[in-house]
Amino acid sequence: MRPRTWATVAALVVGVLVLVYAGTTGQRNQGAGGPVAAGPASEECAELRELDFAGPDDTPTLLISSHGTSNDGEGGPVRFRASLRLGTGERPLVLGALEATVTVCAPHTHGLLARAEGLTPRVTKEGEDRKADEAGGLRLRSGGWTDLRVTLPKSALRPGISFEDLMLSDPPRSNDAADYPVLIVTLTAPGLPGPLVAGSCSEACAELLGRSV
Repeated sequence: MRPRTWATVAALVVGVLVLVYAGTTGQRNQGAGGPVAAGPASEECAELRELDFAGPDDTPTLLISSHGTSNDGEGGPVRFRASLRLGTGERPLVLGALEATVTVCAPHTHGLLARAEGLTPRVTKEGEDRKADEAGGLRLRSGGWTDLRVTLPKSALRPGISFEDLMLSDPPRSNDAADYPVLIVTLTAPGLPGPLVAGSCSEACAELLGRSV
């Protein structure tokens, strides 16, 4: 084979390898995700500074046990759900209809990603799954825990934001909890001494609320 022919073949091989590498790199970057454009700090996220996350150990308590996106089967719609734990405290409770407000704020910028009010949690304990607004309300024994789940409607999302964006870090694939969106759930019900507030964060909440941990 002539030298010029070898040079031509080598150039073609190098060109193909460059294209393949560029394609795989693009796929990796796309899979890693990127910062969500949440805009400047919002009034809704600023209002969280007034909330009280902590209370005495003997009073009702709300915790977020898990949250994230899922679907109800292959090809089903993507949903964003938060699993909650409602601690009764030292006295039994008889609660009326529960209502939840869910707010998701972007890391660092504290821009609003999603917010919904008046959501009805579902009781999900020992296979039970029912709305927490049915007649008779909830009767909870002292010192016990009740598992709840709240689903964020698509209408809660800020324009241009998807449910998947609510789980992305800035920078991508960070190992620092403060780089992820902050989920805040506020629970109210007749029979509670006041609103119960739970956050999906520690350092991130401290940054959002302007407090030290």
